[in-house]
Amino acid sequence: RVKYCTRIDVCAELQVNVTLGDNFALLEERRRFYKLETDLSARISLLTRDEEEITFEQPVFAKFKNINIGGVLLSCSSYEFQQGDTIMLSFQAMGKDMDIPAKVLRVQKKDGKIDGYGCSFLKPKTWQEEVLARYIHKIQCDQMDTIKNKINSR
Repeated sequence: RVKYCTRIDVCAELQVNVTLGDNFALLEERRRFYKLETDLSARISLLTRDEEEITFEQPVFAKFKNINIGGVLLSCSSYEFQQGDTIMLSFQAMGKDMDIPAKVLRVQKKDGKIDGYGCSFLKPKTWQEEVLARYIHKIQCDQMDTIKNKINSR
């Protein structure tokens, strides 16, 4: 990832011109795959922290804010996770029940409050990766249809 100083000019209704400056900074790439917004719900029934396994009597409910083949940005208001925690995510995608362990890579904050948890899937099974890939492809197709409909309705 590269961050450039830029100037953006609106040229036409659906076109902008971007001028890149000479100043730029190389940024660390956090993910290997493109992320997509989603609203999947998940349950978390198991947490491992500092080699201690915690089983929740009642599952902790969470929402996926975005997803990619490598992980999710998770939103959860009923429990505070920590960087390094390993959690068992249970959710449904494409009609399939999924149970995939994930590691909390970062606690994302906004205005001093926790906004989400960046999680990486840990060794999903091949069939789970295939389901995730199909789900992500479906989201992309849905987004393209939405864009096409907006353009065609003008």
